[in-house]
Amino acid sequence: MSPDFSHPEPKSATQRILFLCILKFALITLIVAAAAFTFWLTPRQHTTGTLIHRIVIGLVVFEYLILLAILALLQWKSPHAPRVFFLSIFADIVLTSFLVHLTGHASSPYVVLYMIGIISAAVAMPLTWATFVTLLSIGMYLFITIAGNAGLLDWIGHIGHLQPLNPSELASRLGIHGSAMAAVSVLSITLARHILRVEAEGIDQTRQIRILFNRHQDILRSLSDGVLCVSRDGCILDVNPAFCRMLGVDARMGDSLDSFPSPVSDWIRQKPEFLRTPYSCGENTLELEVSVQDLLVENRHEGFIVVVRDRSEQAQLERDLVRKERLAALGRLTASIAHEIRNPLTSIAGSLELLRPAVVKSIPENQELFDIVFREIRRLNDLIKGLRQYTSERRRPPQDVDLVETIREITRLYETDPKYPDVAFHLETPETCVVRYDPDGLRQVLLNLILNAIQASPGKPVTIRITPNDSEILVDVEDEGPGIAPELQEKIFEPFVSTKQSGTGLGLAIAGQIAMAHGGRLQLVRSDASGTCMRFVIMREIEKA
Repeated sequence: MSPDFSHPEPKSATQRILFLCILKFALITLIVAAAAFTFWLTPRQHTTGTLIHRIVIGLVVFEYLILLAILALLQWKSPHAPRVFFLSIFADIVLTSFLVHLTGHASSPYVVLYMIGIISAAVAMPLTWATFVTLLSIGMYLFITIAGNAGLLDWIGHIGHLQPLNPSELASRLGIHGSAMAAVSVLSITLARHILRVEAEGIDQTRQIRILFNRHQDILRSLSDGVLCVSRDGCILDVNPAFCRMLGVDARMGDSLDSFPSPVSDWIRQKPEFLRTPYSCGENTLELEVSVQDLLVENRHEGFIVVVRDRSEQAQLERDLVRKERLAALGRLTASIAHEIRNPLTSIAGSLELLRPAVVKSIPENQELFDIVFREIRRLNDLIKGLRQYTSERRRPPQDVDLVETIREITRLYETDPKYPDVAFHLETPETCVVRYDPDGLRQVLLNLILNAIQASPGKPVTIRITPNDSEILVDVEDEGPGIAPELQEKIFEPFVSTKQSGTGLGLAIAGQIAMAHGGRLQLVRSDASGTCMRFVIMREIEKA
């Protein structure tokens, strides 16, 4: 039965066997070479000296072949390498015993070779087999020495003529060598067990450290907040995907802080406890909340920890809340004065209509003045109607509406409108896209966005793109106009803000209100000299409600 060499870590056992093979080969080579050199200096019979040399060379060659065999087995990841090593130790004991007999029994300098096998067994084998190798080595040595001293092994041959030792001298040498082998075995086994225990503890600690490290990495990867750890000299110690995603970069541990945009260096230099700042990432602008703290290792300052939170949604909610509060105030104001304005306005319009025939008949030139008055009355009526619509919370039940078909109807409407003879549309839409929406509200939002694009870039094509994803349906309306002035871009969805001279400033405000009532929103994606892109976001959760 071959021994079980299973240890806490198989890889460690194979490495230990390989190390022992190399060490055993080196020690045996050194010892037998030194002993052979001693024999060469001492006059010996030619035949016996030649035999000794052959045995010494054979032992070295045998150890070399065993080493090559184990190396090959380890290279092929064969499970037989420990067994080959086990058998090589027994072969070493037999060869050592033969060499000890030839070179003088108890007086042989090669007795020390038994120690190598005992140490190898203690380090690489389980306790039972290591004890067995020790007892076998001592037994073989006692047998060779006692039998050789009694002349029972003369048929094998030996060096020259050896005088038998007297019993007391023989017992002394046997006791010394046997005790030495036993002591070496005990010390080697004790040391090997201690090494294995320390190694097992080290393996366990390494495993625990690996588990903690993986858990640390999992926590960092799972955080929605961005975390960056950087050393004092600007080397990235750790960074999680959220940080890279928010800043739009690809950085890893060991990279330089220069791989991040300049605002990161500014944050570290300023070390704000709380900073809310806009950050442009591609086409989007994020509202980031930044916090920088010192990285302390054993109370020593070793770097900085930068925590970044994306507050864009919260900022949007805050803006929506302010907008709703403003809307509520405007609604109360409108409700209180709309009736008072509309009734006198209706009376004025009716009175002027009665006066117009007589006045125009007597003074025909007054017809133009009447036209101006009635046009302004209609504009005031439209303004009051828009205000009432903007402040109204009423919403029709959603229905299944084909978004693509609605867009096509609106584009056909403007293509046949004589006021826009040069209008052209470029549609990037799927064949169909059914949404759950208030049909009139959906049509009003799209009418407003498309009309604004047409008026912003007369004679140039308007692109309408639908991009569905898992949670939203994005409708982008792009024009090639001059863009919106930077000072108006953040206010474009507020009431009474308009880029047109004759506009009331309520179109986008009403469209935004409709989108918000359905859980979506309007966004200004970009606006520069190359044109403007407005985005209408339809939430799928609302769409399926």
